[in-house]
Amino acid sequence: MALVELDFETPRALTDFVNGDYAVGELQVVAQSQLVDGNYFILSDGTTVVTFYYDVSGEFEPEGGYDAENMRIDVSGVTDIDEVATATKDVINDSNLDITADSDSDGLVTLVDDDKISDGNVDIVLDETLDPEFTALGMTGGRTPIAQIDVVDIFPKDCRWYLFYEG
Repeated sequence: MALVELDFETPRALTDFVNGDYAVGELQVVAQSQLVDGNYFILSDGTTVVTFYYDVSGEFEPEGGYDAENMRIDVSGVTDIDEVATATKDVINDSNLDITADSDSDGLVTLVDDDKISDGNVDIVLDETLDPEFTALGMTGGRTPIAQIDVVDIFPKDCRWYLFYEG
């Protein structure tokens, strides 16, 4: 057993630090009419990098074609923003990235790294020709767990937090 003084203001921050956390991000997509063939964004889970291309016409293919690192988001048969978000989410989830995507109304696609690692903190890269209403945040907030330990107690003393653990 050990006692460690920690530099955190709250037990919640300490718990997040010890246990790690998932990197998160989001894409605010646009309606199909605001996209052009070849618009793309790039996602990485810290290990794998995938470029996602929008195919508006149903005939677009990037130089080199589609594969596990260059994936097609077919929006040729959709029109509104939520349909674009759903198509985007589905292709991200079908990729070999350790990232799970979800979408709700208003074209927001949320992204969560499947692993608690700091390696997942990789900026989302957007095609410079994308409509300015297409935005990205993240990926940020991922933290690798510091240790596999059993927390016995977390307690304050003299305005400092201490961790009592086995491991």
